[in-house]
Order: sequence, then C-alpha cells, then structure tokens
Amino acid sequence: MTSKKEQFYIQRISELEAQLKQRDERIAELEKQVAELMEQVGKLTDKVAKLSKNSSNSSKPNRGTPYLFLPLIRGIKVVRLPHRG
Repeated sequence: MTSKKEQFYIQRISELEAQLKQRDERIAELEKQVAELMEQVGKLTDKVAKLSKNSSNSSKPNRGTPYLFLPLIRGIKVVRLPHRG
C-alpha cells in the first residue's frame, strides 16, 4: 500500500509529465512555424535582391517610377521623383 504522501507525489508527477508533453508538442509546433518563416524570409530576400539588381542596373526608369509635371512659364518640365528605398 502507498501512503497519502506517496499518492500525492505520484499524482503530481503524472500532472507534471502531462504538462511536459503539452510543452513538447507546443515547442514542436513553434519549431515548424520558425522553419516555414525562415523559408519565406529566404525567398523574399532573394526577390528583393533580384528586384534591386534589375532596377539599379538600368539607366531607364522602370514603369513604376513616379513623375511630377511642373508647369513653367515656357512649357512643362518633367521631374523624376527620388527613389524611395
């Protein structure tokens, strides 16, 4: 037979093991999410590098380059807005 004290410890150990199991499962979920996010970061970093390379290698403005038309006394002056990086 086990004493009340032993029963208490057995019950407590069981509760702690259940908590550990839940935490292990949560850690596994979070590790999976971190791996997925790291993969996304890598892909986005590659895209940014590719886009930066393409736009900086060209002397012509890309289609998305904003222009500002300023009226002058003798006509219209086209001013290219600075790149926001």
